[in-house]
Amino acid sequence: MKDPLSIYVPANRTKLIIVATFLVAVIAAVDWAIKPYISLGFLYLFPIMILGGFLSRTQIVGVALVCAVLQEAFSNLPGNEAVVRLLLSSAGFVGTGLFISELTRNRRIVMTHVEELEGQITLRQDDEEQLRSPDWQRHKHSRERFWS
Repeated sequence: MKDPLSIYVPANRTKLIIVATFLVAVIAAVDWAIKPYISLGFLYLFPIMILGGFLSRTQIVGVALVCAVLQEAFSNLPGNEAVVRLLLSSAGFVGTGLFISELTRNRRIVMTHVEELEGQITLRQDDEEQLRSPDWQRHKHSRERFWS
């Protein structure tokens, strides 16, 4: 099974940032066009999840706030509760982005650790193989005779 966090490799950074920006624009345009019918503000979670793997924490908070403002601007809900909705949606978007950010950061740390362990395993296997070689055995016996 492929690791879902593997899309956050540095090679995909530019492409996914462009895709996420495009998604925000499309969601905003569609939400604006169908304003009186339904709110599509929850869809902003997807670009935030994409961007969360690449942006800094400050940038994630900025993008989340922009998405929350867009969601509120294009909603058809009563204006007297706008501040509460804005705070809650901001918290949800920021939390989602930071959660993805931490997941990808932890994945990078684990992958670095796994690579280090694999390197150590390879070195140990090479050393064990060297100890098993006939040249090493002869050298070992000659040292034993020298000291006895």
